[in-house]
Amino acid sequence: MTRLLLPILLLLGHFAFGQTKIIFSYSKGHSSWNNPGVYGNSEQIEFIATSDSNFSLTRYFKVAYSAGKDGKTFTKDTSELPINKYGAVNKQYFQNWLAQLNTQKENYTENFVKPRLIKPTKREIIIVAKSIDKELFFDKDFKENRKAITEKIQNFYKLDSFLILTKPDIENLMVVTDNWHRLRIQVVNNNDTTIYQCQFWVPLGQPISRYDHKDFSNSKTISNLEANTSAQVFLPNDSETFKILDMNNIKERYIKWCLEKYFY
Repeated sequence: MTRLLLPILLLLGHFAFGQTKIIFSYSKGHSSWNNPGVYGNSEQIEFIATSDSNFSLTRYFKVAYSAGKDGKTFTKDTSELPINKYGAVNKQYFQNWLAQLNTQKENYTENFVKPRLIKPTKREIIIVAKSIDKELFFDKDFKENRKAITEKIQNFYKLDSFLILTKPDIENLMVVTDNWHRLRIQVVNNNDTTIYQCQFWVPLGQPISRYDHKDFSNSKTISNLEANTSAQVFLPNDSETFKILDMNNIKERYIKWCLEKYFY
């Protein structure tokens, strides 16, 4: 227990001593493969601790990465977003979030996830069915069954089973080449930086890996969905970072799982 609490207490101490900067960097893209056009997008949100024990959003920008007509000339198009509409954030919200980032919790469960989900619409279910080519779902002779199964999906039938099957594995991390979909978080205090990284090849970005920027071999991996929900308290709700952390990102994969189950 002492070994677990020590890094948490040291990180929380950043808020009491020195100037702390927190940088969220969310990015999604793929290798350009020498093809022209946009091949990646990123977003960066920066917070700095202020003298009155709050945090202020100090920079918020987006970047589009493109390859030119020859597929070999690369450009970055940066768009700065206004920050004056965002007020100061109490440091307690950041302290809670940071504690969650460093605490393993078994909350990848129906009890935690379901209350935070918005009921899927019939249109959402139809769009997913079309995307996986489930022709039987649209068969006119299957109307009553389709109605019953749609209602089950809307009520998150067997969500617990789905979550058990998709539970994050903190021992074995997925490695993907030529594509990226990740959130990188840097907690910077003077010359000390702690890095957290989430991959979104599965919904909700679990598990979360923590690194010391001076020693990448010194790492720890945890799963805790409260790291998502506690960050949403202070992130701009129109940001891609806020959206990618939302529990409702699990719905599309859940709907696919249900349709595969009932319309094999």
